Amino acid sequence: MQKELVTIALAVYNPNQLWLKELLDSLNQQTYPNLELVVCDDASDREIFLDITILIKKSITKFPFRVLQNLENLGSNRTFLRLIAEANGNYIAFCDQDDIWMENKINRLYSAIKTEKAVLSYCDMRVVDRYGKVTAESLKNKRNRLCYIEGEDLAQNYIFHNCTAGCSMLLKRECALMADSIPEGTYWDHWLCILASIQGKIAFVKEALVCYRIHGANQSGVLAGIKSWEEYYQERILGVYRRAEMLHQKGCHYSGQREVERIVYARKYGKIKEMWKYRALCRREVYFEIIFSRMPKGIFLGAVWLLRRI
Repeated sequence: MQKELVTIALAVYNPNQLWLKELLDSLNQQTYPNLELVVCDDASDREIFLDITILIKKSITKFPFRVLQNLENLGSNRTFLRLIAEANGNYIAFCDQDDIWMENKINRLYSAIKTEKAVLSYCDMRVVDRYGKVTAESLKNKRNRLCYIEGEDLAQNYIFHNCTAGCSMLLKRECALMADSIPEGTYWDHWLCILASIQGKIAFVKEALVCYRIHGANQSGVLAGIKSWEEYYQERILGVYRRAEMLHQKGCHYSGQREVERIVYARKYGKIKEMWKYRALCRREVYFEIIFSRMPKGIFLGAVWLLRRI
């Protein structure tokens, strides 16, 4: 029986040509037998776009591909929404421009979806530096608070925290098509995980099937980029509120919805009694916000510095 078509969705923007070549070679070596590649360039410089097109033509020889280009720079969220709309496959495997895939990645993720009767599967990732040297055999070795989850009724977990990188997942296209828009302050892969967790089961493959490149341009980790309470409020409080609000507007129903909506409302308006009542949903955040929301800026920044190092 022929396996279903999987679309590899790759977004690029002024990429490092060497890293892109390594990625494309790893895509071309996939053992899964029924693939297409859709590339969307997010308005790279003209000469770079021509180089990208030539590189793809030379590298991808085992399955069909298409190369699209945005007329203006739209950012990753809108670029991946376009890629979803352009995909023909029953499943979509999302792709970063600087990672490397193990040759059995799609095979393993597809098997997990079928075996577990899931709508999304994802895997662990090996971490490499800018030179391709392995610095960690698992992403968990770099991010101590990372906790991979799997199973059903996970929406209330995903709304607050994302453990699933876009480049590590395989998703049913019909689930991805629900993402006709993305809440402000939420990355595309996080939103897809939330929608998928409402629609069905999430499967996790313990193997590291991606070499995830962390280099100088990456910014990640606890409270990355937060320099003030105002920034924290906009990104970490209103961001979650907007996710719950958009799900409500879309008519989505999920386990724990009432409690989620109560605590995101309480956090938005600083209702400490209500925050404390539903703290189990996001315990660390509630403790942090109750203690530090009214502290002077210096103390707040000191707490952020400390938390980044715990």
